[in-house]
Amino acid sequence: MRNTFPYAAAVAVLALAVEQRPAHAYLDPGTGSYAAQVLLAGALVGVFSLKSAFSRLVMRLRGGIGRHTAPNPDGE
Repeated sequence: MRNTFPYAAAVAVLALAVEQRPAHAYLDPGTGSYAAQVLLAGALVGVFSLKSAFSRLVMRLRGGIGRHTAPNPDGE
């Protein structure tokens, strides 16, 4: 038995894309700045996540288990 869901979904999306109705909606001026903040926050989270993963990978490859500590001045 074949799965017909992808075909039915494609037909539904195509039907919705072809049908055009007027949209009675209002976007206030704050919507654009909110969208920009969400995109910027997502980009910063992505950069921080990549940085953290890279530093964990480097630490694992170097054989360290935690933060580097200063050597003991007594030589112990």
